[in-house]
Amino acid sequence: MKSPFSLNSAIYLLLCVFVMQYAAWYADNPDSFQYLVIARHYVHGDFQQAVNGCWSPLISWLLVPFVAVGLNGVLAFKILQILIGLFTVSQWSDSLPPSFHRSRMQKMFSVFHHSICNISRHFKSHTRLTFYNA
Repeated sequence: MKSPFSLNSAIYLLLCVFVMQYAAWYADNPDSFQYLVIARHYVHGDFQQAVNGCWSPLISWLLVPFVAVGLNGVLAFKILQILIGLFTVSQWSDSLPPSFHRSRMQKMFSVFHHSICNISRHFKSHTRLTFYNA
C-alpha cells in the first residue's frame, strides 16, 4: 500500500508555503467573493439567499467551516485552494503507472520547474496588465 503523503505532495506543500508569501492576499477572480458571500449565508442559516442558479454550491459548502470560525475570506479561499490542490496532487501521484517512476531528483526538478514557470508567467502577465492599466 502506498503512503498517503508522497514526495509530490511534500513538494507541492513546500511550493505553496513559498508562493503563499506573495499571493496570500491576491484575489483575481470576482467569483471568489461571491462564493464567500454564499458561504456566509449558509453560516447564518439564510438558505434562501444561499441557493442560486449562478454558482454551484460545492465550493461554498467547503468554505463554510473556515467562515464559521471567523477566518478572513480571502485567506480561507487560499487555504481551500491549497487543500484541493493537495488532494489533486496526491490522486495524480497514485494514478501514475509503475513504469512511470523516475528517480526522486528528476521528479522533484520537473514538478518544481513546471510550477515556477507557471507562477512566473502568471505574475509577469499580471504585472504587465497592472502596468498598462495604471
